[in-house]
Amino acid sequence: MENIRRYETVIVISPSLAEKDISNIICDVENFIKKNKGEIIYSEKIGIIDLAYKILNNTKGYFYFCEFSIDAVNIIDLDKLYRINESIVRYVIVSLCKHGIKYNEALRNSKTTVKQNIFLSKVKTVIEQKIIDFSKKMYCRFKRFGIKYVDYKNVNFLIHFLNPQGKILPRRLTGNTLKYQKKVATAIKRARHLSILPFVCDNLK
Repeated sequence: MENIRRYETVIVISPSLAEKDISNIICDVENFIKKNKGEIIYSEKIGIIDLAYKILNNTKGYFYFCEFSIDAVNIIDLDKLYRINESIVRYVIVSLCKHGIKYNEALRNSKTTVKQNIFLSKVKTVIEQKIIDFSKKMYCRFKRFGIKYVDYKNVNFLIHFLNPQGKILPRRLTGNTLKYQKKVATAIKRARHLSILPFVCDNLK
């Protein structure tokens, strides 16, 4: 019995590769999804981006994003495909809940690309329009504004939950409920893993 689920994946490819080799890696990922009766909902070649910290002496990485649906059994094999390819220096595979699916659809409807969502501070995304000011009365902003999904790719939003040294702010300062504090922490950890957020710094904001 098939267990079709919606996923999204972000891979960081070594920038030292030729464009043809990068395209081959992307084709391998997309062909794997299609061969296993999966469907690509949306994909984007984000391009070469500066990393928050060095990965294997690389200060830049080629980012690729893909949202797809596939039988959950095949995710283990996709993970193996990433691991055996030494040119893929970082990756994440995230199972999307119904709120994550709606969030991605809202971004596409607003014509906001994944690259804009991650890296361009002037772009106002779905969540980022809910400006957070912790100097005011403490309460859970997620419940107040009806925010259901915390996107690990929305760096400009996640920065609000970090102090200038890059540490996650505690609940006593943010006012988050335990449920949303865990979601924020998970999103920040994924962003750090992809090197779009630093682990530590001197003056993050």
